[in-house]
Amino acid sequence: MRKYISKWNLSRVLRLGLGILILFQGIESREWFFIAIGLIFSLLAVLNYGFCGSTACDITQGYTDDKTKNNGKL
Repeated sequence: MRKYISKWNLSRVLRLGLGILILFQGIESREWFFIAIGLIFSLLAVLNYGFCGSTACDITQGYTDDKTKNNGKL
């Protein structure tokens, strides 16, 4: 367990805290929407998964295609 938690960073802890806060507020007010959102945020933090998990949001610096270098001429 200690090895698992040692890899956590500040944003992951904040996501878990926000998820738990939303979850408890949803339980207290009996709003199913907030309970679901709280569970989702908490689960994403525990599993360390985000919406850009497959590096879909990654921007490669300095990438040039051969076609753009030669103005489309081969």
